[in-house]
Amino acid sequence: NNRLRCFKYLLAKNPEFLPYIQQNKSYCWEAAANGSLEMLSYLHEIGVIWNQSVYTIACFYFHYDCAIYALKNGCPLPEKACYFAINENSLELLKLLVEVRKMCIKNADIFNYALSKGNMAIIHYLYSAGSLQNERIVYYAIESGNYECISFAIQLHHERI
Repeated sequence: NNRLRCFKYLLAKNPEFLPYIQQNKSYCWEAAANGSLEMLSYLHEIGVIWNQSVYTIACFYFHYDCAIYALKNGCPLPEKACYFAINENSLELLKLLVEVRKMCIKNADIFNYALSKGNMAIIHYLYSAGSLQNERIVYYAIESGNYECISFAIQLHHERI
């Protein structure tokens, strides 16, 4: 990783640049966009500021190792973090959001979105984690076009009434 070596060299020879580097949020964002977990980890260790775009861009470019690192290490998350995980069919990310960050299950819209995507592993996980549901679950399941998903939503609907 040539860029990482350059950063380390720069800071070893010119430590006065550290405060400038620490305040520049784009370094972490670029590391996540490029899928450089080693660089992202180094930047975080030296105190470079990161924001919710680090998680977002890591998901967007399918760099789940960077997204998971950001999640586990306190990176601020966007409100739509759960939607990104569901949209990318990443049960691992979703589990971290629920179990580590206590997100996703308090909003029936999240469960409906999962139903509309039709990934049964994600749907079953959210259901077993206690995700809120509302009266529109069958409608969203139909959107998925997944028979198993529709059947599950109908069963849940009947349990609710």
